[in-house]
Amino acid sequence: EVDRIRYPEDQIDALGVALKLADAEGAIDRAVELGWQAIAAIETMHTQLDAERQGPSWSHQTHQLFVDLASLYAQRFDDTGNDEYMVQAFDVLERSRAISLRQHLGHPLPTDVLGAEEGLQMELVSKLSSLMADEELGFEDDASMFSNYQHQHNLVALSRLAGIDELPIPQASSLNEVQSYLRNDQLVLNYMVNDRDVYVFAINSSEAHLLRLGEVSV
Repeated sequence: EVDRIRYPEDQIDALGVALKLADAEGAIDRAVELGWQAIAAIETMHTQLDAERQGPSWSHQTHQLFVDLASLYAQRFDDTGNDEYMVQAFDVLERSRAISLRQHLGHPLPTDVLGAEEGLQMELVSKLSSLMADEELGFEDDASMFSNYQHQHNLVALSRLAGIDELPIPQASSLNEVQSYLRNDQLVLNYMVNDRDVYVFAINSSEAHLLRLGEVSV
């Protein structure tokens, strides 16, 4: 039925609802299948640069689908103790992390576009510093300034992507890769919050654990 929906963003929304319903009915295998269909559709939109046109709010919204799928694997890990489910939960969560940023970092920047981005960042920092020094940073100033910055940043991003039809998504770091970056005295804590529970991945150079911290407070 989802295939009959015309627009990809509406298909993704429908898959998200279907995932929730399947989970509620205890059809976990079906929910996992729907989750992977949704992620494939989301990543296709990013690859075809449709996500750039949708804007940051759409990316924030679709991030929840990654969390929902990762949560299914986390629940399976809780139920079985099988580390493979923990690894799958981590991998899904990492795939959602900064997709557009990873695309842009993997794509060489023209010098003029890089200079424009740095100029925008310096302008924002300068304005923030002046307002904070004068203690005049109010809500309206804050909202207006960041709205203008976001608009200008989007224009720069579009100029960066001029003439490009597709932009591959670099592969996210695996759990083993993250561990390989760590010294023996380092620990990574990666939190995941879904509709019901709070989880944390505790990762050092030799071990990884997925812990359920408790239920979400409303």
